[in-house]
Amino acid sequence: MLFRSADLGQSWTEISPDLTYAIDRDTLSLMGVAGGEAQMSRNDGQSSYGNLTAIAESPLDAAVGYTGSDDGRLHGTRDGGATWQDLTPNVPDLPPHTYVTRIVASGGDAGTVFAAFDGHRNDDFAAYVYASADFGESWQRITDGLPAISVNALAQHPTAHDLLFVGNEVGVYFSIDAGAAWRRLDGGLPTVPVDDIVVHPRENDLVVGTHGLGIWIMDDIAPLAELSAEVMASSAHLFTVSRATSYNPYRPQGWTPGIYAAPNPTAGARVRYWLGAEADSVSVTIRTRAGDVLRELEGDGDAGLNEVIWDLRLTEDGADGEPMRPGPRVMPGRYVGNASAGAFMWNAIQGASGPPTDDQLWWIDRSWEEVPPIVEQVNAILTGRLPALYDRLGEEGVRPEVGEPVAVPRRGGGG
Repeated sequence: MLFRSADLGQSWTEISPDLTYAIDRDTLSLMGVAGGEAQMSRNDGQSSYGNLTAIAESPLDAAVGYTGSDDGRLHGTRDGGATWQDLTPNVPDLPPHTYVTRIVASGGDAGTVFAAFDGHRNDDFAAYVYASADFGESWQRITDGLPAISVNALAQHPTAHDLLFVGNEVGVYFSIDAGAAWRRLDGGLPTVPVDDIVVHPRENDLVVGTHGLGIWIMDDIAPLAELSAEVMASSAHLFTVSRATSYNPYRPQGWTPGIYAAPNPTAGARVRYWLGAEADSVSVTIRTRAGDVLRELEGDGDAGLNEVIWDLRLTEDGADGEPMRPGPRVMPGRYVGNASAGAFMWNAIQGASGPPTDDQLWWIDRSWEEVPPIVEQVNAILTGRLPALYDRLGEEGVRPEVGEPVAVPRRGGGG
């Protein structure tokens, strides 16, 4: 039975009849023993049976919704719950009473819905994943490429609607063609049961909940959302670069007890590209919008998906004439890049986070006004007061070497 609340859970309204088979558990056998017979615990300790285990509402039409139950029943409504249709008989090749694990109402089409079932409780470990394009009136099984392992989780990308993910007992699989073909998603995820999958709608991160190894995150899956048969057939392709954020990471002291911090992703702009065949070298050039070169990066030439990370810093010489390590960060704004592999140059890339504010520019000007006098004060100490102190220490035979004066930085760009 399904309930709905219009006041954040303060009150609830029943919007369906019983949507399960309402099976009497005492009539079911568990390991050869009828549920009504004497056991160590009634019904083998199963607290309840005949529950809704999956609910999905269409993000395009609030009147369209679906439910699935642990006793294998699938229902749909197209009028906000006023009437319900049993969709279970429409699903081909599905054994009776197969547990409904996930239902995903598509964000790309109001009539498209996906459903996953798990039969391992009945000693059936086949993968059962289905798609319907007509509100559940007919279904097609979409398991090409999936191993014979029961499916625990199912998710759709919020904007690239042909990109699907399933989680099973060994990891994550993905499809770029709405389930027509599936591939194993590696990326460092160990072999582990996956119980839930979410694509973060803002960060575009793939968040995976495992059984026993915590939460795993694949940062910015934009290349998967953009991947297609045309891209994989091309000689080279540069994927859209997501917005990069310049920040100062928090680095707690390693010996501080009681604090756990997972490693942060590498900071910077992620430049990902596809190569149809191995290349001797790949070069990524970052420029200003005026065409001035800011940075030259070298990437891998392996066939397939590759990544280069620009740390949002310039190549700039310091006051001593040597390159600064690291160089100064670029200001927030829009930058352009090109990637080339051998004789090929393809796609311009852009990444933006907004122009610098007047406050930021003011602080930069102030820093160039205030830093040089501070450096001069330090040099006065190094060249005046410290030598006098060292002379006295020399009399005692403990005089260290005098330090070199600090070079005053020069502002670039003619400012």
